[in-house]
Amino acid sequence: MLRENLVHKVLGLPHTLHVGFDKAAEETGSPVIVFVHGLARTHKVWAATFDILPTKSRVVAVDLLGFGESPKPDWRSYNAEEQAISLRATLRRHKVTGDIIVVGHSLGALVAIEYAKKYPSRLKGLILCSTPLYKSEPRYIFNKFKLPDGETFYKNALRSLREKPDFTKKLNYYARRVKFIDADFVVDDKNIRSVARSIEMAIENQSAFEWLIETNVPTSLVYGRLDPYVIKKYYKSIAKHNPNCVVHAIVAGHEVNRSRAYAEVIRKIMLAKSW
Repeated sequence: MLRENLVHKVLGLPHTLHVGFDKAAEETGSPVIVFVHGLARTHKVWAATFDILPTKSRVVAVDLLGFGESPKPDWRSYNAEEQAISLRATLRRHKVTGDIIVVGHSLGALVAIEYAKKYPSRLKGLILCSTPLYKSEPRYIFNKFKLPDGETFYKNALRSLREKPDFTKKLNYYARRVKFIDADFVVDDKNIRSVARSIEMAIENQSAFEWLIETNVPTSLVYGRLDPYVIKKYYKSIAKHNPNCVVHAIVAGHEVNRSRAYAEVIRKIMLAKSW
């Protein structure tokens, strides 16, 4: 604990992440593909994607700070900036040099966007799956009565999960028992703090929509038509206003490991790009 406080809290050095998958490159010169998972998951959600990746590049997948086998310090904020800094430190530690492509899912997509903001120089592109984009103005009728919209519903639901940790843990436990969610989607005493703070970052402190509207980074946005957690109109707006962002709508839900459709579309994007 003393070393933890000295190295990371006092000196401000970032934590490095657990690298759960690291496939060596079969040829030199191609970008490294870096995979970042979503809320309360681990690098294992990408297993189906790894099986069909059409690339001879090096492939790296991490556990985000607070999840899987990565550190879970109580005092971290677990915001996108901290995660991006830790991701950068991890890639350096594992001697990832040259160009990279970041593939992110849900919370991991927000981390990928933050990484692009902070470290754009060697970033060749982003593939973002199920990105939660919450940034709209409330609607009004006759300039008097405020109407709830889709974003208000999502924000309120997620905020309830953040503010009621015991309820969130119980809900997660029973959802796993009846197989409504995957068995490895675990929220427990070990990660409830990182889950709560990550939700706060995802729904209250993000500017992903504005960045995607203006970015020059080649970006592929993938969402499932059956995904209840994304607001589809935001994707359409980004595709309309920014030619650097290409939107792919697929028949799938939110989770990348519950449908092979995500693996297939990532494969097609890799084949179509000249990275």
